[in-house]
Amino acid sequence: MPRACQLVCRDADSDDGVTGSVSKGFDRRGRVRGVCPMVNTDDLCDAHEVAALLGLSHATSVSGYLRRYADLPRPVIALGRGRIALWLRPDVEAWARSRRAGPGR
Repeated sequence: MPRACQLVCRDADSDDGVTGSVSKGFDRRGRVRGVCPMVNTDDLCDAHEVAALLGLSHATSVSGYLRRYADLPRPVIALGRGRIALWLRPDVEAWARSRRAGPGR
């Protein structure tokens, strides 16, 4: 049976660049503060698997893709430079499908 875990949330206000007033208890995007999504741990994948899903030969190429493609899903867990980062596999798979089926293809 798949296990679920609760992710550690970061403050969405710090990186979204949106200005204006924020209602108490909500971030600037209208999400409830302090509520983290539950994730199926079987849906988490590391840079090696992300590289394989994207057709890249090396896990280190994923960091280049993160810089090059702003719409590539970001890791949901990132423990810092040189440490593990985990992505949600369904998000990466959807992104890869959308790139293959891009405009005019």
